[in-house]
Amino acid sequence: MIKPLSNIILKALPSNKKGIIGAQVEVDGVCYHDKLDVCDLKAAYLYNNRYLLLFVIDVDMGLYDEELYVYLLDSQTKKIVDYVIIGGKDDGLTPSIFKVGEIEILSDDTISFKFMSPNGSDGWVIKLFSKPVKSLPSALKYPFLVTCPVSLKRYFQVYPKIPIK
Repeated sequence: MIKPLSNIILKALPSNKKGIIGAQVEVDGVCYHDKLDVCDLKAAYLYNNRYLLLFVIDVDMGLYDEELYVYLLDSQTKKIVDYVIIGGKDDGLTPSIFKVGEIEILSDDTISFKFMSPNGSDGWVIKLFSKPVKSLPSALKYPFLVTCPVSLKRYFQVYPKIPIK
């Protein structure tokens, strides 16, 4: 089951050697081990009373957010288990502003949102898996707007939301 999470903050960390400002996740005063690459939290959800689904943007991108990071963290291990980045620094992309009001919980394990939607779609859908799914790095095909880490298991999948006609 997916439900909004409000007891979470991101603590900005000093910039690293490359000048990138990251953040540490804190829920009810408990800090998570892994650091996020970006620090502007837009929305947070709890899935199955265990996983945190975070929508985070890069504060250096300006008015038009060109990259949206979707992180999934495990509240038991306090680590990032999966993530994707939507968008990029391609001049051919149409800038888009991520709006929290456009996030919609579709079912117990599915959530949708709008951000740099591919042509012919009505945004994106995230399907969360109750258990990690074994996957070859090339098994889940993502549109060119989506990048994800190479991994042998996935905790969720992102795909375009096709409007019903």
